[in-house]
Amino acid sequence: IVSDAFHFPLGAPPPVVHDAGLSAMLERDGSELVLDVRAEAFVYGLHVDAPGMLPDDDYVPLEPGAARRIVLHPRGESPAALAVRLSAANHSGSLVVRSSPIPSREARAND
Repeated sequence: IVSDAFHFPLGAPPPVVHDAGLSAMLERDGSELVLDVRAEAFVYGLHVDAPGMLPDDDYVPLEPGAARRIVLHPRGESPAALAVRLSAANHSGSLVVRSSPIPSREARAND
């Protein structure tokens, strides 16, 4: 996605919703993590809080039923496991998604 544009004729942001049907899946791709996010209701200002990682997109809108793929780049050494917190300007709660730990070098050598 190069860009998204949304028009709010009655003003922004949209009203706060208690359940936007936000769901996410986190997968490892080398040293990066890929976050796939979906919502059942319109999400305004989706924020990705991932300690030690830099999202390639943040504070983004997400339309109902659409998916958004966000790549998380390590700011230093990639963490062994990670908890990512998603929140939004128009959503009253947050969602925490956890990655699977990376097997230690010893465990990989024994496989």
